Amino acid sequence: MYGKAEQFDDMTMLEVLYKKRKVDKEIKEEEVFNADVNELPKVREFIEHELEKCDCSMKVVSQINLAVEEVFVNIAKHAYGEKNGDCKVKIYFNGENTLEVTFEDSGLPFNPLTRGNPDTALSADEREIGGLGIYIIKEIMDDVQYMNEDGKNILVIKKYI
Repeated sequence: MYGKAEQFDDMTMLEVLYKKRKVDKEIKEEEVFNADVNELPKVREFIEHELEKCDCSMKVVSQINLAVEEVFVNIAKHAYGEKNGDCKVKIYFNGENTLEVTFEDSGLPFNPLTRGNPDTALSADEREIGGLGIYIIKEIMDDVQYMNEDGKNILVIKKYI
């Protein structure tokens, strides 16, 4: 009963639980890998180790892992042709809500963002080969940027968590 009035409807209660992130500090790490698909487990281990510090949800971790795999495998397969090369992977977390992973390679200049999106209404048999990986990355990340500076391809993927 509220005051002198009788209850005439259901009562609703709302509880809000605020969980502060475990990370209150910035994370900024980088590592250089051979641009070789066999290095992918090492790249994933590096990324996952840093993501643990950010207290990310499993959904965010899965999305970032998928994007990292797509980018790194494309660099490993296409950036250097038959030559060997490196790929620098940087991870940055601002301590609050922005997580970014940067890939740098010195391979052939290539901006994957200039390619149009694939027609996903077509069947896999009808669709042109290529471009689906970067399309997926653009869909699951909050921001994707490409630059070519000092002879380096630089791709930055961002997720707001």
